[in-house]
Amino acid sequence: MGKGKTVLFLSLIILSVFLFFFFSPKSDASLRDVQIIDERQKIIDVTSFTEDEEIVIFGDEENELYQDSILFLREGGYRYTEYLISDSNFLEKLDEYKRMCGYSEGMSSSFRYYPLIFIKEKAFSGFNSVIKEEIEKELKI
Repeated sequence: MGKGKTVLFLSLIILSVFLFFFFSPKSDASLRDVQIIDERQKIIDVTSFTEDEEIVIFGDEENELYQDSILFLREGGYRYTEYLISDSNFLEKLDEYKRMCGYSEGMSSSFRYYPLIFIKEKAFSGFNSVIKEEIEKELKI
């Protein structure tokens, strides 16, 4: 095999792997939903969040955990500020909140799973019954 054919062959393999992961059935945390950024070393002292509402949530409308969390917030009558991955300022705002908290609780300590929910200078990654209870505790304090 010549160099040109080898490069073409490797390019096709890389493209196939990329397409496989990109178009795989979505899980609770699909590849485009996951950002593995560990900022635990950058814990910054924060006095308060800048949003009007106590709850700030980041997510993707198609993500089931995000949908469950929004349903919980709406049914509970909680006011929240929402940032979707389609928003132009999504990453900028998310980075701002991640720097304020330093680490997340819940399904990941490194902000790995959406939704990312910020409440009273705490961050929760993902959403399940345990996180739901923690959110309720935080909001009652």
